[in-house]
Amino acid sequence: MLLYGLNVIRAMRFLHKSKVAIAHFNYAENGWKPAEVIAARLLQVPIVSHFHAPFAQTSSYIRYSTAIVGVSDYACRGSDCRGVPAHVVHNVANLTRFKSGKRVRHKLGLKEESVVIGFLGQVRRIKGIEMFLELAKRIAGDGVEFVIAGELRGDDTFTAEEFARLIGDDARIRYLGRREDVEDVYASCDVVVMPSQWGEPCAMVLFEAGAAGKPIVATATGGTPEILIDGETGYLVSKDDIDALVDRVGRLIHDEQLRKTVGDRARNRAMNEFAERPVRLLEALYGQLLAMHDAGAPPDPGTAARE
Repeated sequence: MLLYGLNVIRAMRFLHKSKVAIAHFNYAENGWKPAEVIAARLLQVPIVSHFHAPFAQTSSYIRYSTAIVGVSDYACRGSDCRGVPAHVVHNVANLTRFKSGKRVRHKLGLKEESVVIGFLGQVRRIKGIEMFLELAKRIAGDGVEFVIAGELRGDDTFTAEEFARLIGDDARIRYLGRREDVEDVYASCDVVVMPSQWGEPCAMVLFEAGAAGKPIVATATGGTPEILIDGETGYLVSKDDIDALVDRVGRLIHDEQLRKTVGDRARNRAMNEFAERPVRLLEALYGQLLAMHDAGAPPDPGTAARE
């Protein structure tokens, strides 16, 4: 208890010396910085707690927050916000990077004339890699290739040998491993598939593929339906409906104009809704909290509007 009290005092000194106007705690669902939260509360510094996933049982320290920010409505609705106003601010990425990727098919061992279907992300069961491989098996033809870019990681992944056996002898499937030039991998794909089997709170793949101008076929889990508009910027399917996944990807494979139309819409939505807008929403929330603080309002913005 004495050590905890000393941590609170140290945090108060830091906040005061640094003239912190707002204390924003990232990944705050489990209350990982309780001393700093108490210090900010004692100094009447507005506290923003940032949720990156839904947490039905949040830390009791969350009640000291002035506002909660969630990366999706799904994350906010699925969390016990303990009566604190919640605001949706989707993730933001350096979308300019993904907009300017270079097509490097020869470097990746892909044919220039192929329709390339991509899976980008951690190679794990919950990310739907097995569904992606089943998709590849069900789509016949030498004119289609499948590329997987991502690291074998997590408790539900595979050893390199296990994954090689899963891929089998299908020469159309290329596993690239972890890539630093991921923007070029996107640029080399025609369609991006995100067959996640868990509730993705706010998947970065959706923004990245959209900025790259690629149509996306994704499972309708978590916050994905907030970002991907079914039939406009891509297609949504049930996480256990492989037939629907094959159908939607097949439509895009056989219709080049459809790929372009849907990809252009995905890019426009990514750039218009997710490049600058999340930053502006957060700035607006900060402004509101500072105005309330300066006006002497108690550290609980009950009038704050949910975005």
